[in-house]
Amino acid sequence: MFRAVPDRGSIVDVTTTESLEFTFNPEEISELDGAEWAKQKVQGVHHPRLQYGSGKGRQVSLVLRLYGPHKNKTVRQQVNWLRSLAYPDLEIDAVPHRPPHRVILNLGNLYRRETWVVEDVNVEWGQFTPDLEPITAVVKLTLTEYRVAAVGFREVRDN
Repeated sequence: MFRAVPDRGSIVDVTTTESLEFTFNPEEISELDGAEWAKQKVQGVHHPRLQYGSGKGRQVSLVLRLYGPHKNKTVRQQVNWLRSLAYPDLEIDAVPHRPPHRVILNLGNLYRRETWVVEDVNVEWGQFTPDLEPITAVVKLTLTEYRVAAVGFREVRDN
């Protein structure tokens, strides 16, 4: 049976098209967004005049609970794939020559058009096999929206 919206979320690397399907969807997602306002003092006026400086860049934080193996990947492989998204591609001279890997966060219709960059990957390893191979992990991800064009209030409101 075809479903327009998948029942499990995923993260897709736009550069390589590799993806990680979530074992379980995140229980909650938090967003942080805002603007930087320049405050100009005006003599004789109580409040400063505010002038738009720039956006802060929208961030999304979510917690993934990983269990392994999942889709033929160990927990360590799943975590290392997520961690790798926070690093640049390096050429022979060890200098980043490409922009960071952008990712798509597939969570139904919540994030339909946005691309993101992985900022932080915080891992808490859980249960272990007798050989001390992790079989669970809790991964806290922070993603920052990747934009090259300006965004106005109408675009945000009508999205």
